[in-house]
Amino acid sequence: MQYPESYRRFLEQDGKVFTDTRKPLKGGIFIALSGPNHNGNSYALQALEQGAAYAIVDQFVSQDPGLIRVENTLKELQEMARIHRRRFKTKIIAITGTNGKTTTKELCHSVFLRAYQTQATEGNLNNHIGVPLTLLKLKEDTEFLILEMGANHPGDINELCAIAEPDSGLITNIGKAHLEGFGSFEGVLRTKLELFDYLKAHGGLRFCSMFSDPLRKYASTESDVIAFGPHQDACEFSGRLIKSFPEIALEFYNKQESFLIDSHLFGEYNFQNIVAASCLASYYDVPPASIQKGIAAYVPNNMRSQVIKHNSNTIILDAYNANPSSMIQAVKAFEQMDFKNKWIVLGEMAELGNYSEGEHEDLKNQVLDKAFQKRIFIGTRYRLDGIKLPDMHFEDEASCKAWLGMNWPVDTAILIKGSRAAGLERLLQ
Repeated sequence: MQYPESYRRFLEQDGKVFTDTRKPLKGGIFIALSGPNHNGNSYALQALEQGAAYAIVDQFVSQDPGLIRVENTLKELQEMARIHRRRFKTKIIAITGTNGKTTTKELCHSVFLRAYQTQATEGNLNNHIGVPLTLLKLKEDTEFLILEMGANHPGDINELCAIAEPDSGLITNIGKAHLEGFGSFEGVLRTKLELFDYLKAHGGLRFCSMFSDPLRKYASTESDVIAFGPHQDACEFSGRLIKSFPEIALEFYNKQESFLIDSHLFGEYNFQNIVAASCLASYYDVPPASIQKGIAAYVPNNMRSQVIKHNSNTIILDAYNANPSSMIQAVKAFEQMDFKNKWIVLGEMAELGNYSEGEHEDLKNQVLDKAFQKRIFIGTRYRLDGIKLPDMHFEDEASCKAWLGMNWPVDTAILIKGSRAAGLERLLQ
């Protein structure tokens, strides 16, 4: 097969690509991607000076022989990834959903690598750039790639499926997130189901969560989905929650047997993620002992359900991302935890568009009804009415941090939850 020059050079350079001259790869290929606020072509010569073997550009920069001119650098990156994916027999499992996709991906990676040569999306490189970069790291001996797919506009999952060509896929749940881009909850649902549409059209496997009402409804109209969910639903794969705090313990059931699983995660929403990962692993014949070891080995970090001891306090830092669905899940899980004193600190939720005011008001009212010792709301999107002492409101993270510096409680559990843009981790710095 005659490959385009960009991919031939990629193979010559042992598969090294980068898109940021602040993180150069000597001997690699720089791909000059552009966005609303930057033009990657402007950095192409700098990349060559830093040691890149080639730079792929879509504008004239110079006659330097290290430059490879293409029509569109983003589409070239995606095509390179598609070509690379097709060279190998790797089974690709795509994971998407409103909440839990990164945790489920990490759990799957921890489990699958105990039975197979396995790679997975690094961090949350799950978009139209991150997915191709992940695919370009595929190795010939990799048996499974656990690939996270994110979306914030209709058609995004379709686009990623066309690049990655997954063999199977799992949707964790459908909830309210990125409403600004999707336009409505129905837009979220249609976009997430693009994964199942692709798999159905191409003979792939669809793993469908019965924990999610929209997905339960979808499964009722489809004859060949693989269902997982709570044990009382008699799914092909199911879980029975034994305890959710301080760490989840559950019994997992497949068609042949059941076995206990312990973890370092907490909360019913993470119980669902564990059942999802165990379902995939069990379907692909990962032994029960490997599933148990893989789940037990995963320790949450990076501000995702991260438990931190702070003097005499227990802090649950969940500040990587937030949307109305994940906020309520976190609040309900925290409500069930056995602590005498509980504070809750909530930041704003981003990308809700015209739904923002209503969703923040709804969240505030639900939280005010909970029996916490103190509720702190941060951000101007929360309206002040109904917030009375001992509850508090701060316009930004900095003013809240200043107050906390003089008023840290003792022997208290504190949930800190908000969108990435809110930067709530700075409260602990």
